[in-house]
Amino acid sequence: MDEDDVSTVGRNVARYRKLAKISADELANRAGNGLTRSIIANLETGRKNDITVNQLVAISVAVGIPPFAFLVDLFDPSGKPDFDLAAANGGQETTRDGGQFLYRNFEALKWMTGQMSPGRSDRNGAQSAFADIFNAQRDYASAFDQWYRLTAALEGTRAAIAAETEEATARRGTDELDYLEEGAILAYESLLSSIDRLRDLGVDLSEKVPVYEARMLRFGLKLVSRQYDGPEFESWQIDG
Repeated sequence: MDEDDVSTVGRNVARYRKLAKISADELANRAGNGLTRSIIANLETGRKNDITVNQLVAISVAVGIPPFAFLVDLFDPSGKPDFDLAAANGGQETTRDGGQFLYRNFEALKWMTGQMSPGRSDRNGAQSAFADIFNAQRDYASAFDQWYRLTAALEGTRAAIAAETEEATARRGTDELDYLEEGAILAYESLLSSIDRLRDLGVDLSEKVPVYEARMLRFGLKLVSRQYDGPEFESWQIDG
């Protein structure tokens, strides 16, 4: 069968399976979900061009490649994907460099992973809701990672200081510890802001706040309430 008759999914299953050094039979056994060696072989050769979402995810897990990576051919970035990306762009296909389609498959990948919004002015409610929740979840994940890294570094630094002699601690100085403590406070306030944003979008993470707060308190970082001329607000500070 002509290679052009093989779907992008089929080509990618064959490519990544071989790169992972997995036989079709082994892939079928790992993935399950009704997949057999014959189905894998037919998919890779173009005799079969459709699989279920669950089967695609199962193959992805078995090979260790994200599901969306099977839907576009990143080895042919200027190629056209199997689906009509122009439909998501108000019927227009993006061109670059004098009309040459340099990044069609790559742009399709960005669109599928939420990194590129459809280029249309009449964005509907579903698109707006997706963009809002995707960006909010991304900001939350980024804020959490930064906060956790800083608090872990703070824990390690304090443990190192506790094991040092007074002379070694004096040589170390307080700059590193001060930086980590202040950084942890700023990162935590950013984390709380991201949780508030998600709450406004209907995602309730309030049960996580006491766990995060306990981690802050464990490092001697406490919550205080302050009030100036305006309304009262809460912030964190270093205890003592």
